[in-house]
Amino acid sequence: MGPIYRLILIVGLVALAACGQGESTPAAEASSGNAQAAPAAPSPGDHEYAKLTANWSDAALESCGKPLRETLGTRDLVQGALDGVKDPAGKATAEIEDARHWKKQGDGKLASIRPQLEAGTCGADIPLALDEAVQAYVKAGTSAVQAGQIAGS
Repeated sequence: MGPIYRLILIVGLVALAACGQGESTPAAEASSGNAQAAPAAPSPGDHEYAKLTANWSDAALESCGKPLRETLGTRDLVQGALDGVKDPAGKATAEIEDARHWKKQGDGKLASIRPQLEAGTCGADIPLALDEAVQAYVKAGTSAVQAGQIAGS
């Protein structure tokens, strides 16, 4: 998956998080002069990345480090989007379930290669599996954004 698709996903998820909640976005705060310079706390994906790669060789980091970081970051964004969907009326149940289904598919793909990741082994199959996980997460993110739009309408 190309960088443009990841960018579109990220923009969509950020829009979902800010949509209809009456909260200002960091960009809006910065433009109004109210920005606070607090560093972001590490995400669950950041912690997992650090744990998995702590003993990796330079070669493993070179070939699998970036795809792993992107996969875990995408997963975190999707989870945040899912957590942000408020649907008390149940109008977006199908989209929420679809998002959960695709997230589970991505989680399963990631789990299938976890033993190699923990061992610091980065064969040619690892980046491919990570890309497949990202594809599932993108589908989950798309459904989560749709759920947020439906629930907010």
